Amino acid sequence: MEVRQAKLQNLLAGVVQYRVPLFQRTYNWERTQWAQLWDDVLALYGAGESRTHFVGSVVTQPMPGAAGGAAKYALIDGQQRMTTLMALLCAIRDRARRESDSWGNLPDAIQKMYLINEFADDPGEINKLAPTARDAAPFRAMIDGEATSGETRIGAARRYFSDALNKSDANGNPLDLRKLANCVAARLDIVSITLNPNDNPNRIFESLNYTGLPLNAFDLIRNYVFMNIRDPYKQDAAYENHWFPMQEKLARAKNVDRPTMFFWRYLMMDGSLPKRERGEIFERIKREIGGDADDESIIKALRRFEKFSGCYLQVVDSSRYGKHKGVTRQINRLRQWGLDISYSFLMKALSYVESDHIAPSNLENVAQMLESLAVRRHALGYNQTGLRALFARMCANVDFENDFVESSRRHLLRQGWRGWPNDDAFIRGLAGRRLYVPSRLARTRLILDTLELKMTTEEAVDMSNEKITIEHIMPQKLTREWRNALGPDADEIHARWLHTLGNLTLALNARNSKMSDKPFLEKKTVLEKSNFALNSSLKDLDEWNAETIERRGRKLAELAAKHWTR
Repeated sequence: MEVRQAKLQNLLAGVVQYRVPLFQRTYNWERTQWAQLWDDVLALYGAGESRTHFVGSVVTQPMPGAAGGAAKYALIDGQQRMTTLMALLCAIRDRARRESDSWGNLPDAIQKMYLINEFADDPGEINKLAPTARDAAPFRAMIDGEATSGETRIGAARRYFSDALNKSDANGNPLDLRKLANCVAARLDIVSITLNPNDNPNRIFESLNYTGLPLNAFDLIRNYVFMNIRDPYKQDAAYENHWFPMQEKLARAKNVDRPTMFFWRYLMMDGSLPKRERGEIFERIKREIGGDADDESIIKALRRFEKFSGCYLQVVDSSRYGKHKGVTRQINRLRQWGLDISYSFLMKALSYVESDHIAPSNLENVAQMLESLAVRRHALGYNQTGLRALFARMCANVDFENDFVESSRRHLLRQGWRGWPNDDAFIRGLAGRRLYVPSRLARTRLILDTLELKMTTEEAVDMSNEKITIEHIMPQKLTREWRNALGPDADEIHARWLHTLGNLTLALNARNSKMSDKPFLEKKTVLEKSNFALNSSLKDLDEWNAETIERRGRKLAELAAKHWTR
């Protein structure tokens, strides 16, 4: 390994090409990184000629090539920085071309010294930097001086620097493009690390102190996998056939680091409880692959990751990737209950469904048990403390191949009534608990919707109707008529029973607005016309008070216990 301090012009001198390995992430620096680099360059521009500035390291490894061709290097680390510097040089070149009378041969000098190999015989060796295939088109357009879309990161970087060049220097004078180009090429210090052909690049890669965007666990795992597949043909095939399809599907979620989350969930399938930290996730995956694994062993591990990523997507994006209607419906309900803590268990179970060891109907059955667990705990106000360990034990101890349903039930029952509350506790809790809480209305609506469908004997109301709302039978604000009806303990009754199951029902929004705080007999008439089965028991009542609320809540809770069985 050779380590030296260099300038950009040293790295780009001669007929040379730096190739970004196909498995590296695409260019993803943003305005924050562009602005930092621009500020550094401007600081040099305004300082003495002897001043330099360190911008980071570049790790390369010689690649075999044809005699007489460009000297090729795999760009193991530094592609974000190198690509950004070239975007800045292209912006300077473009500006100099537009103002050709002022800058003479500067555009050609930048192009031929820093961007292209002018006399390369192989068209594939013309550009001094060859990015990943996904970045190739916008990068080539930028180097060729053609229009680039601002929608691509490379195009956006070029546009950012083009706009920055319109500004003045610290003294209010227009920027000297020749001096600026010299700052970029000759005054930015780079630590150049050149590996020997037989060096393991991954060990260097892991030990670097990155100054750009930090690599997440998924990035680290990807680089580890492909840096350790030595056969370039197998490396290319493994990336295109297994890693890239997995990466594309996992990366579709917005605002979620789904690729890293997948590996975290994957690790929990063995019953362990790893922290959701990139270092621990990466080290665990490295140990699983093995430090001395050969190409075939690594590719076998990659196929395993791809397989389980499909199971993971069936859980977290079931509307798109779900394969079994009943299972998909039930997983969607678990998501509504916030039971993402069960995802590793579901992933493992789905892998057995895929291999025909578990029938989809049996997984649906067990998923219904998990929903029962969630609903019953919710009714008693329990949080998720302890559930992570519970599902880890399920991953480790359930008999997935031979006795999936019953071994799952036995495991849940072993948690005791506090882990999976029994009927008495559930009915008491659901009937007496405040269910109308603004932050949990989606779950309250799910309970009411489920009970409505359970009670319906005729044509069911379309529960997807967006106009359906939760209605308080006893209103949230007591009127004089309601106070008289409730008697001297009106305030106490109102405080105790207002938001409980017995006082809640469903109504269409139009009718809800008409009811508002009307007396019970008027409200009952409107509710009876709504065709909700939840309101059928109101028709025989002449008054609404603590006793009727408690009685209705108890009956609904008993029905809930029959649906969410234990």
